[in-house]
Amino acid sequence: MYKGAHLVITAGHVIRDSTKGWQWVVKDKEKVRAYPVYFDGPEDLALLAVPPMKTVKPVDLHISIPYPKVGEELIYSGWPGHHSLLTIRGEVVGYQNIFNGKEKLVVHTYGWPGASGSCFFDSHGRVVGILVALPVEKGYVPQLLESIIFATPIKHLDLKKLDKHICTLPKRLRPEMCKK
Repeated sequence: MYKGAHLVITAGHVIRDSTKGWQWVVKDKEKVRAYPVYFDGPEDLALLAVPPMKTVKPVDLHISIPYPKVGEELIYSGWPGHHSLLTIRGEVVGYQNIFNGKEKLVVHTYGWPGASGSCFFDSHGRVVGILVALPVEKGYVPQLLESIIFATPIKHLDLKKLDKHICTLPKRLRPEMCKK
């Protein structure tokens, strides 16, 4: 929940720049239309607006702006490898420039395709990053490193851009701040 809007945070590659259309968000047997409200391809970060859902209790968005410290424990929940929902702990092990100067958090934890877009939370319940990639090393045999995860730091979320775009949502999804 952000300023009265119900949002889903995910990795940009999960919605594949579908900024002109809508997506489905499914939780158990409930299915709602989700509208892209924020997309940052280079940072691999996206937010979708959804109507209130019966099967999901929204939490207020608390963003951790400073980078977490090396050694800090983080938690995420997701569906790695198409498992049922799992909650997994990990530890920040560093930061890495992956391309074009884009810095990512490096987290030592379990991940597998399907976990992309999961939010990493710190011990205070603040979002610190979004799971975006599993490194693949090239050597004698390409190997997926399932114990090292890259995450986009949430500090790259442009709240001014988000505020502007929230007010362009369909009227039934706009928060009160946009109706003034």
